Formats: sequence, C-alpha cells, structure tokens
Amino acid sequence: MKPGHCRTIGTVTRSRHTEHIMRWRITIIIPVAAVVAGCSFDSNALNSNALGSFFVAPGKFNYYRCPDLVRQISTLSERERELTALMERANQDTSGMVVNAVVYSPQLATTHEELQLAREAAAQKKCSHQPLPPMENPNG
Repeated sequence: MKPGHCRTIGTVTRSRHTEHIMRWRITIIIPVAAVVAGCSFDSNALNSNALGSFFVAPGKFNYYRCPDLVRQISTLSERERELTALMERANQDTSGMVVNAVVYSPQLATTHEELQLAREAAAQKKCSHQPLPPMENPNG
C-alpha cells in the first residue's frame, strides 16, 4: 500500500475505500429508515392520549379553584377546536401531513390531555360547568 493510503484509528486500520463505503451506507440507510418510519406512521395514534401524556403533569389542575378550572376548560376547548381546524386546513396541502405530524399533532395531543385532566379535576371537585363569570376589569 502507498504511504497515507491507510489511516490508523486507535488500534484499527481502515483504508479510505472502506471509509467511503461506510459513509455511503450510512448516507443511504438513514433516509431509507426515515421513509420506512414515515410509511408506517399512524396519524390516528397521535389523536390518542399517548403523546400528550408525556408532556402534561398528572396533578397539574389539582390546586385550581372551580372558576379557574371552568375558565381553563373553556380555553383548552377553544384551543383544541383551533388546532383541529388548522390540521384540516394543512391536510389540503401536499406537505400537510408532515406539518401535522411535526407541528400540530403534538400540540393537539397535549391540549387534549390537559383538557381531559382539567375535566377530571372539575368532576372531582364537583364544579358546575356554568357560564364563566364575567372578567373583572383590571383598571377598576
């Protein structure tokens, strides 16, 4: 072999040809793995609570008072409707599934999980889901 043709890495000597083949394999394997993972992607799985439960603390709403819980439930319900509308609109575009998977689905799953926990806390405290009290004017 010519001097400089082989390179010693620790105790292993590799030729440039071997390194080139290894880089080529990695360059092919990673995109192929991403495509296979994308093809096996189940968008309905993101609508479940599995993803949202990773980002929401279980006792998050335990110390909220009933008026605060009712207000939070209203806010989260509106956010859930907004995210669902955004996902439906994104599906009309060719890249909509990617946008939904990366941006909207995690947000929707988290919002859905928070909404469920807020409703459970309201039920445990026997809060009535009456209309929200009027917002107080901070200016007096």
